[in-house]
Amino acid sequence: MLFLGNTGAVADMRVEHLDLGEHPIVRLHGKGDKWRTCPLWRHTAEALGSMLGPKPASDPQAPVFAWA
Repeated sequence: MLFLGNTGAVADMRVEHLDLGEHPIVRLHGKGDKWRTCPLWRHTAEALGSMLGPKPASDPQAPVFAWA
């Protein structure tokens, strides 16, 4: 919910689209086959980081959100 509130997007987001460093961002693929960069709130980045665990880059193609 934090991600949705922060970005306004629900996407097929992969681990490789996230940068949770000092200035957290996400790359979103949108309409018109365009990529957009969206800043993330610090608490959103922290929540995503704790959800993904210590080695999120082990599979950069892994989905961030898995829908059942």
